[in-house]
Amino acid sequence: MEVRQLQIFRTLAEELNFTRTAEKVHTVQSNVTAQIKALEEELGTPLFDRLGRRVTLTDAGRNFLPFASQALAAMDQVSAPSRPAPSPAGRCASALRRASSPIACPRYCTPSAATFLMSNSSSSPT
Repeated sequence: MEVRQLQIFRTLAEELNFTRTAEKVHTVQSNVTAQIKALEEELGTPLFDRLGRRVTLTDAGRNFLPFASQALAAMDQVSAPSRPAPSPAGRCASALRRASSPIACPRYCTPSAATFLMSNSSSSPT
């Protein structure tokens, strides 16, 4: 069982549509189908009923959904501490990209960075 399979399963359980699921998880529809089939084979039970273009969760799928969600939440918690926190300079650069003038920067930057940017700006605040 792979994390990607659980992510696809959870998204398909929410969307109940293979095409929208593929778009949300940034893959092609055939990959969604293959990952779900592999997961169903590994678990030994169908997780979805496919009725033409309609998709519904089976009882096994409804029972499996909370476990998949818990596993994905645990994976998120484990990987969260390893992500670097955004630096003040990174937050400020992001604010400058969103704002039309550096006047918005004090909200996102350390005071010294905001002062520097505002005193060295060639544009005037609007």
